[in-house]
Amino acid sequence: AAYGSRGGMQTLVLLPAGKVAAGKIAQASLHGARILEVDGNFDACLDIVQELAGQGEAYLLNSLNPFRLEGQKTIGLEILEGFLADYDTVPDRIVLPVGNAGNTSALYKTFRELVHAGELEEGEVPKLTGVQAEGAAPMVEAIENGADEVRRWDDVETRATAIRIGNPVNAPKALP
Repeated sequence: AAYGSRGGMQTLVLLPAGKVAAGKIAQASLHGARILEVDGNFDACLDIVQELAGQGEAYLLNSLNPFRLEGQKTIGLEILEGFLADYDTVPDRIVLPVGNAGNTSALYKTFRELVHAGELEEGEVPKLTGVQAEGAAPMVEAIENGADEVRRWDDVETRATAIRIGNPVNAPKALP
């Protein structure tokens, strides 16, 4: 919403009705976003915006947008930079929450690129541990079952609203 406002664009934010923290709604509202509450969860919202984008009615700027994931790689670079400055080493493991798995897949890509560029040794790559709440854990289920893909959970529930995702769209990039 902030970027859209700055760019003079109309911003549309779809949220599950009654399922989002007031602070998140306030942030979008303060920047002039048009907020639509959907009868369903975040996955239903994503289904709708994907359809709108497919019809040319909207530009998708969420976890499916490859430019967003490229920007999220900065998180991995800043973690490594901070650890090298403070401890003269890189972390062994990075633990992060998993909603749509954008951060997980972005960090994975960052570290692969650093190894390919010769800036990081394969043995130095931090292990990535994604965390999901019990009521919204399709990636945990896939990993525990040794599955190559995630089964969509239609009914998800957790107090952690940002990770109440039953169909993490970046799971194919994050599972490795």
